[in-house]
Amino acid sequence: MSSATAAAAETILATLVGFDTVSDRSNLELITWIERYLDEHRVWHQRVQENHGGMNKTSLIARIGPEVEGGIVLSGHTDVVPVEGQQWTGGQGAETAFKLTERDGNLYGRGASDMKGFIALALAHVPSLTQQALMRPVWFAFSHDEEIGCKCAEPMAKEFMARDIKPMMQVVDEHKGIDSFETSITGKAGHSSKPEDGTNALYIASELALVLRDINESARANAPTQGRFPTPHSTVHAGVLHSGTARNIIPDHARLLWEVRPMPGADLPALLAPFYEAIRSLRVRYPQCRIETRQLGHVYGLKREEHAPYLALAAYLAGSNAPSTAVNYGTEGGAMGEYGFPTVICGPGSIDQAHQPDEYISREQLQKGAAMMARLSEVLMRS
Repeated sequence: MSSATAAAAETILATLVGFDTVSDRSNLELITWIERYLDEHRVWHQRVQENHGGMNKTSLIARIGPEVEGGIVLSGHTDVVPVEGQQWTGGQGAETAFKLTERDGNLYGRGASDMKGFIALALAHVPSLTQQALMRPVWFAFSHDEEIGCKCAEPMAKEFMARDIKPMMQVVDEHKGIDSFETSITGKAGHSSKPEDGTNALYIASELALVLRDINESARANAPTQGRFPTPHSTVHAGVLHSGTARNIIPDHARLLWEVRPMPGADLPALLAPFYEAIRSLRVRYPQCRIETRQLGHVYGLKREEHAPYLALAAYLAGSNAPSTAVNYGTEGGAMGEYGFPTVICGPGSIDQAHQPDEYISREQLQKGAAMMARLSEVLMRS
């Protein structure tokens, strides 16, 4: 059964990868395809947060089995990161990334690992699940906008709470949060031949970017030598700097995008105190300059529950005796956990293949995922 499910998952994955669901675009074609698939198997489903913020997107929840307490939610996001500017084997990203291709047992395509592979496995198991006498339900939760800040995790958690749904599910039981920021600098333009007459916003933004680098280096230097997290300290990262219009014009605007991935329980104001002190100092040095920082997003960290009984269930489903672990990246699971749902992260693929050219998932991973789904069915039939 698991090998047949893995083969079906590969076919479904090819379809899902074929939908260009980069986060700044619609995911409705993909959702509509999933809805038709669920309709073929008479599975109840409902859209959540449709056209949120005027965008042509939606999330989807579905249920197989009785509408009773307990059960498990299988959650995955339908959006993917951009491919523009990436060189994939066989051509530029947009030419090849949205067509699933196989090489040496690996299936390549944007979202194959993160995380359309998991969604494909869940959907491939629908025919089997609908034929079984489940005592507890399986819920699907397929979201949008995870890649730009897990923006739909909280609304979906609230939807489950409103329906009085109380589900449970190498296993990840802890991850960092994500806090993203934008710092805008307004200086004074002028001719580059007289830099003293202007206020160079690019220089100021660069100074602030270096302060962020120094905060991260200090956190790394003071971190414990080992811990549950691969990177055992809060990280600070500057990712984008936009400034300037021409080589010979003093730039009067700059925009710096940066983020913090705090450890559970981290004191964020204390961590960022040097950054805001640098801003105060720059305002004194450049009184004509305006510097403003606003928070763009917040992703909850996933907090570990010591000796939680659902960890044993998750380990059984994963077919692993290895201890649960912690990871540096964030997920929508943090919001689910924040709203009281016992949550772990477990599924096929690896973060090591995500967000880069030639993203892939191996057929071996799909087979392991299919075995996990089979064990899930067994558990829900006897619960």
